[in-house]
Amino acid sequence: MKLRAEEVYDCLFDDDLFSHLPGRLAEAFGARSALMHCRFTSGGAGVMGHSGYFTDEQMNLYTEEFATADPWAAAAAATRTLNSAIDLEWLVPPEVYERSVFFNEYIRPMGDDTFRAIGLRIERSWGSGMLGLQRGKTQAPFDAGNLKDLQESERHMRHLLSFRGRLEHMSQKLSTIEAVLDQAPEANLVVLRNLQIVYANAAAERLLRRGVLGSRSRRLVEDEAGENRKLIQAVQVATDPTAPEASLALLLGDGRAPIAVNVVPLAWRSGKRGALLTFRDPSGADGVVLEQLAALGLTQAEALIAERLSAGLSPEQVAAERQVSVNTVRSQMKALYSKLGCRRQAELAAIVRSLHSTLSQPPAQ
Repeated sequence: MKLRAEEVYDCLFDDDLFSHLPGRLAEAFGARSALMHCRFTSGGAGVMGHSGYFTDEQMNLYTEEFATADPWAAAAAATRTLNSAIDLEWLVPPEVYERSVFFNEYIRPMGDDTFRAIGLRIERSWGSGMLGLQRGKTQAPFDAGNLKDLQESERHMRHLLSFRGRLEHMSQKLSTIEAVLDQAPEANLVVLRNLQIVYANAAAERLLRRGVLGSRSRRLVEDEAGENRKLIQAVQVATDPTAPEASLALLLGDGRAPIAVNVVPLAWRSGKRGALLTFRDPSGADGVVLEQLAALGLTQAEALIAERLSAGLSPEQVAAERQVSVNTVRSQMKALYSKLGCRRQAELAAIVRSLHSTLSQPPAQ
């Protein structure tokens, strides 16, 4: 059974269809499993999709610890065999594969005997992508007919691997950048000329939830007292299409000390303009309290929910704020209550208040 070209191209932009494609490929080629994976020139690897024979946890282990030890991928890279169906048993003789770290420390400990493979490999500026179709040691080898069918699909699979590999590379790169920015004590936001907020790191999200900036539906809006008027004016100046300028705006309100916000012009290659807002909450307490809650065993999501519940929000309000179901919030509440040894929202609030109180005390002399 061959895979139709339209089945491949339909998967370019449809994640649900793409998730089922490796299974369809395994079925079409009489393989036990199918895997699409990539290696990046910047380092690291990623799994684009798999047929489900291996679990997601096993695939994560492959990416993190064994992708660089994969003898099939290494041999294909060394020979620079591109855009052609490959019988990987030709590149890595069975006796060599059987002695490999990959087989003995990854495959065998799972109780598996994956031993045979055919595949395709591409190279692009971001790295290389590969489709692998596998069978077990006791199964029949792939034959010339399988290789012929795979070669006939080469052009379509090449386009798919190229597109999906680039997406995986961009996704991992963005995840790394976001993780770094979320660790920064400064709040960072990107705002467009129409005042739409298109990005906020963790510190900025906390201030947005407190209403410090004056926002509604992820857009800056002037508050009734006009306390954020100068900030909005600074954003307009920074996003001026003719003469954008950086400036410093003083944000008032929130019953706390004024916040100085750096507003810097930001331009995309497409010509779209925005402004980068950088500032720090002078109290600094919320971020530290979240870190303390994490140190007590709470996940980031649980710590954020604990903070909001302690501020007096109901589970329904927290769910709406986080754009999740109330059942999800209640499930996370049970987990955080168990970890903190409390039973009610009032007890949780007392714990969080005690953390604020401890942090506000002057250091011992």
